[in-house]
Amino acid sequence: MERREAIKNIGFSLGAMVATPSMLGLLQSCQAQEDPWTPMFFTEDQGKFVKKLANTFLPASGNLPSATEVNVHVFMDKFSQEVMSVDIKPVFRRTISKVIADLLTISGKETIGDVNSESYEKLLSTYLLKSKTENQKIMRKVKEYKAQNDDELAGIAKELIFYDFFNNFRDMVVWAYKTNEVVGKTIMAYKPVPGEQRGCVDLLEATGGMGWSLIR
Repeated sequence: MERREAIKNIGFSLGAMVATPSMLGLLQSCQAQEDPWTPMFFTEDQGKFVKKLANTFLPASGNLPSATEVNVHVFMDKFSQEVMSVDIKPVFRRTISKVIADLLTISGKETIGDVNSESYEKLLSTYLLKSKTENQKIMRKVKEYKAQNDDELAGIAKELIFYDFFNNFRDMVVWAYKTNEVVGKTIMAYKPVPGEQRGCVDLLEATGGMGWSLIR
């Protein structure tokens, strides 16, 4: 995957998460986390899966650190434990377990720690790599189902469950990555004291193609 394009092109698509002081505080609490990491919300196997999947979306590339190098997985674990609705938590856990089971089938492995990167890529290609038209069609189905079933996805087809999961997971990974202090101050366009407002300026000219950091 092309890291620079992912950072440049994926916007604030996770509408449920905003840069509030409490959310930024949660992110800051994850900055100094060191290995060995013990998940709070995820099981040990789920934690291994979350780390590997996060790095599949945002692997290290050139001078850009991977998702787990800036502790995106730690934020996702704390967010799930401390912020996620109590009604969503069991659904989230069950869905992760289903995805892991599918991944083990695809890889032919018995334990999640033995699954290689190629199997993760194959899993994402199976459920997430769609054309724009297909994406829109699937999202309509997901929204229609949620509207008719109190926002639950328990009885929906596996393709829609997994598609919804991977979309939300990707959005959370990218949001946490772009809001991380290291990424915000050393990789993205960053000014501790913003200056003049310039409209209609080419992004490459203004910031070298990078989005503006949310870190202050």
